[in-house]
Amino acid sequence: MQAGNFSTADTYLSSSLRADGTTSQSLVQSMTFVGLTVDNVSITGNSATVQAELTIGFVPGDSSTNYTMTCSVAMVMEGGGWKIDAFNFNSPV
Repeated sequence: MQAGNFSTADTYLSSSLRADGTTSQSLVQSMTFVGLTVDNVSITGNSATVQAELTIGFVPGDSSTNYTMTCSVAMVMEGGGWKIDAFNFNSPV
C-alpha cells in the first residue's frame, strides 16, 4: 500500500469501526510507523486475534522519539477478507 493512501487503508477496517466514524487517517494522525512484529495469531471461525509489538515514531528520522508497545488486534472475516475490528494498546516494551 502506498503511503498516504487512506482510502485503500480504510478498506482494511471492519464495517463496525467505519460505522463508528473511525478512519485510517484518524488512527495514525501524527505518528510514523517504524516497525511491527507479529508475536501470535489465533483464529476461531470468522474472528481472529493478533498479538504484536508496534513501534511508532513522532519525529521522522529521529529514533530517540520511537515508542514500542504491545497491542492486541481483533479481526473479523468480512467480504472474503480479514478486516481490523478493534485495537487494544497495552504496556510499553
